[in-house]
Amino acid sequence: METSVIILIAVTIFAVFIIQKMLKSKNKNEQQRSKEQVLTGKKRHITTSQLQKELELLRDGENEYHFFGFKLDNIGSLYLYNHVAPEKFRIQFEPLTESQYPFVEKLKEYADSKGFQHAVITPKNSYPRNIDRYTMFGDTDDIEFLIKADTNIPNTLSIVEELLHIVFGNNNNTKYETVI
Repeated sequence: METSVIILIAVTIFAVFIIQKMLKSKNKNEQQRSKEQVLTGKKRHITTSQLQKELELLRDGENEYHFFGFKLDNIGSLYLYNHVAPEKFRIQFEPLTESQYPFVEKLKEYADSKGFQHAVITPKNSYPRNIDRYTMFGDTDDIEFLIKADTNIPNTLSIVEELLHIVFGNNNNTKYETVI
């Protein structure tokens, strides 16, 4: 009886050890696949819960394109990139068409309410311009709106989550297709 208990305990410990090894291997393979997708530029779908990892890769210079972007269905794209220093992220919105320009106005209101500097970038003037001195509608076919947040990863995540909820009406479960 005593021998069978010892054998049972030994088998249980061995089984737990094997299961732990398998789980670690699976997690490592998933992390490697995810990193490879980022580095090779494969499109994938993400939620806001995955943004921290993307910003960390961007900060560490492990993103091939030096920015990270994702599509906002039928509205435009949101891009995140480092500016000047690794912990200084900026947020850029690119509307798909002129009909989405009202989102630029909402972003301007958001940036003003938070005290962020912001600018409109146009193809005619590829340098940032103050949105207050620029008439967006009818002046150009293509504009982008830049929020000069210059924030670290936790603050950038908070800002992006607020923007996605307040300005674009999305929630934390919304899936976004990455932009490559």
